[in-house]
Amino acid sequence: PSRAAVSLQPSSGAASPPRASPPASPPASPAPLDSSEETCIYQMNWSGEQGSLQSLAAWAQFAPYADELLTSQLNLYHNSSASTGQYVGRCAELKAILSPLVSSAPPDSFSLQPMCYLDAVLFYAGCNSPEQCRVQARTPPSPLNPIYWKAKSIYFDTPLSNQSLNSFIYYMNSGFRACCGDNFAGAITTAFGGAFARPPAPKAFPHRTVTLHAQLMAYYSRKEDEAPALRWVSDFADSLAPASAGAYRNYVDATQRDWLSAYYGANVHRLQHVKASVDPHNIFSFRQSIPLP
Repeated sequence: PSRAAVSLQPSSGAASPPRASPPASPPASPAPLDSSEETCIYQMNWSGEQGSLQSLAAWAQFAPYADELLTSQLNLYHNSSASTGQYVGRCAELKAILSPLVSSAPPDSFSLQPMCYLDAVLFYAGCNSPEQCRVQARTPPSPLNPIYWKAKSIYFDTPLSNQSLNSFIYYMNSGFRACCGDNFAGAITTAFGGAFARPPAPKAFPHRTVTLHAQLMAYYSRKEDEAPALRWVSDFADSLAPASAGAYRNYVDATQRDWLSAYYGANVHRLQHVKASVDPHNIFSFRQSIPLP
């Protein structure tokens, strides 16, 4: 989800400090986004175990508290890392905003690319045109070359501890060999904070004050790779569990411990009462649906 206000329209004021709770009077919603709005995309890359550690430590301290008009993530791969983000504004402004991150963890490569908002949408969708996106969406995967994957979701509401940092680096470097053979595995970390922490009214989604989200993923295509891939993801998540502030409901996970609390937090009882009023016979149910009170 974007850290900027829903419309992504620029607002006045400097970057905000860490937000512990929403303000008493949220600001009014800005005007809707113009599709020609100028944005700037940045990309950075680091190599090696030390580069991954430095980039994650620096990015985790920087990204949740950066300018609200910047949405960014950092991806950890085997023995490398990469960060990308979108800023609603000019590249010169974004370069200045990113300077603390660049100084703390100098990347091996760093680029800025201006584009209008809708071009940025296509860029992150991996398409050259809306028609290409439609074709990709309608093309089913080949049954002859199936690819399976397992993911787990973790929210953090405090700065990453040394223990958490070391877990990320271990499982994406030395511990990676226990995973997926030649298949892809990685960790996608996304910054929260910003306008996201200012909901206009009580919402079912409870994780408004978290700072970071991580999705741990392992892909495999051969049956013999399944057990080590599942074990790697599970062990990775267990190593981060002491710092966990919940999990993302839309990344439904059959192995999520305490899933009702992890997904919905303090909103569980209110959602159960809503469930009782609109679905008293529990017609809409599955293994992790909200239970009747």
